[in-house]
Amino acid sequence: MSYKIVSLDFDHTITARDTAIEHVAKKMDIESLIQQAEDDFRSGNIDTTAFTDLTAGCFEDFEVESVNQMATDIPLLPGAADMITTLIDQDIYVIINTVGYKPLLQPISDRLGLHAVSGAELETQDGIYTGNVVSYFSIVDKISFAAQFAHERLLTLDDVIAIGDGLSDVPLFEAVGCSIAFNANKETRAKADHAITASDADDLSDFVMSLVAK
Repeated sequence: MSYKIVSLDFDHTITARDTAIEHVAKKMDIESLIQQAEDDFRSGNIDTTAFTDLTAGCFEDFEVESVNQMATDIPLLPGAADMITTLIDQDIYVIINTVGYKPLLQPISDRLGLHAVSGAELETQDGIYTGNVVSYFSIVDKISFAAQFAHERLLTLDDVIAIGDGLSDVPLFEAVGCSIAFNANKETRAKADHAITASDADDLSDFVMSLVAK
């Protein structure tokens, strides 16, 4: 099987430390508020919609360009950017498929030349965030996002390699042609076709390249 699309989760999959929103929250000086919401989400106390509702207001009155600048330098796992560049050079589609905020990921997506990025959308007026949500993005939306991206290129979910680290990735793992749990918890590893644990993306890159080269 030769795969044509690599679907990457973002937070804790290709980030070095903080999630995208944690990184930006530090610069906004609202870290404690965001951390509580993150903890509740990871523990399963709230779903993606509740998380978005809890945190969207934090963006109110911030300029879009200012947030873009905050998000541009989110630290990536060593080797992650090189892996993405190598895949794209091999004519593999690479997408970020996450339940996080799309505006926080778009700057990195643009910088790395990714083919698409998912996530919740925030309302803006005159270049300023209002704190309102335009659209939510749930765990199951990760499946439809990958499926639509594939369909538009005359491909299917069987052509997709999904890479992620948490339980929010499991429904997508079960829908695609190949799944890789990367630096994942025990429950997520058990649901994936393959599992890799490493401090950088080099082993992951080598393994993904072996799959797309077949």
